[in-house]
Amino acid sequence: MHLLYEDGGDIKVATLMTSGPAAGENESLAIESLGGKRSKLKAKDVWLRFENNQPEQFLQEAKKQAEDLDLDFLWECAGDGEFMFMDLAKEYFGESSSALQQTSLAIALQGAPVYFRRKGRGQFMRAPEDQLKAALLAVERKKAELIKQEDWEQKLKVGQLPEEIAPLVNTLLFSPDKNTTAYKAVSNASQGLKGGIAELFLKCGVLGSALSYHEGKFLKEHFPKGVDFKVQLQASEQAAWEEALQKLPVAEVKAFSNSTLSGSAVRRSR
Repeated sequence: MHLLYEDGGDIKVATLMTSGPAAGENESLAIESLGGKRSKLKAKDVWLRFENNQPEQFLQEAKKQAEDLDLDFLWECAGDGEFMFMDLAKEYFGESSSALQQTSLAIALQGAPVYFRRKGRGQFMRAPEDQLKAALLAVERKKAELIKQEDWEQKLKVGQLPEEIAPLVNTLLFSPDKNTTAYKAVSNASQGLKGGIAELFLKCGVLGSALSYHEGKFLKEHFPKGVDFKVQLQASEQAAWEEALQKLPVAEVKAFSNSTLSGSAVRRSR
């Protein structure tokens, strides 16, 4: 005798180790999983009892059949209200539905939360039509985003920058939203590169050099509002500012900059 039950969200099959009078709902049954592990299972947690000489092959075949079931038609067959999966199996397969068909249906229902809500042990209820339509649209959008993401990843890996990502370069480098498709694409494409996303953009020709990346990072950290700004002072504050400037001591030295030194070094080298 074999038992069908749910564990951790998955439909499983186990072998009943003892036989005898039907156990009460709260009684424990000694079972052995398909992997050979022995444990206890409450009788009330059993979805289906059946006989089969090859339980592993039985479960694999049920999973395969579950993939071919028409979820839209199942949803139509379910009707309103809660139902047991075995009752729906009769509607879908006919009154003489087999244990294999019933198991495949149980797997399909358990694996389709968009279409069906689980209400108990082997008991389900179909999702309201408006919620189902909204969920299916969301699934389609997600599929489209995944296709777009994969396309972007392939282009980035060969050094091509997708047009949609071009305006987002600074954002992706310095303040990315990790939930966006663009970030997921560049993050995946940069796997294996020591410099991460910055090195990827160097490869794509977006960054002229590593220095431009570090300059951009510095400006983003210390000048988040940009460097093109002016301080607006009141008239009294402006007067105080001018007075403070006049009081500053003047050093008798010649100012210079790195560019001045670099220029002098070039001239000396000539």
